[in-house]
Amino acid sequence: MKTGIEIVTGFLSSGKTSMINIILREDIDKNKKIVIIQCEMGQKEINEKYINENIIIEKIPKGNSLEEMYMKQIVDKYSPDKIIIEQNGMETIEELLNQLDTKSMRKCTRIERIINIIDCRQFNMLMGILGNNLINKIAIVI
Repeated sequence: MKTGIEIVTGFLSSGKTSMINIILREDIDKNKKIVIIQCEMGQKEINEKYINENIIIEKIPKGNSLEEMYMKQIVDKYSPDKIIIEQNGMETIEELLNQLDTKSMRKCTRIERIINIIDCRQFNMLMGILGNNLINKIAIVI
């Protein structure tokens, strides 16, 4: 059986970790083994009530990116039912998708969904700063 991958992306303080907490709340009673890979350290933490022997949190050091070999090691080491990747919205999703779209990764994983979080209260400010770069990030993920 292939490991499902969910990618939660968005800008700093947009609500990525809150979304992951919601996903965990939905899966908590299903006895799923879930690995959460955090590529960014925000202000919020994964809610402790969702952390148990089936929930593993991996934190990627700042400045590093997910690579195919690391992802393969996660799958081999934990044999998770699901991997949730929390990605900084300033990073390109294409690079991550390319890492997940290799022959060896397609054998053992499948992307189930990509969630792009945008805090509408900050949209105008981000649009003013990022302009077309913001629109490109939204359009690519859709």
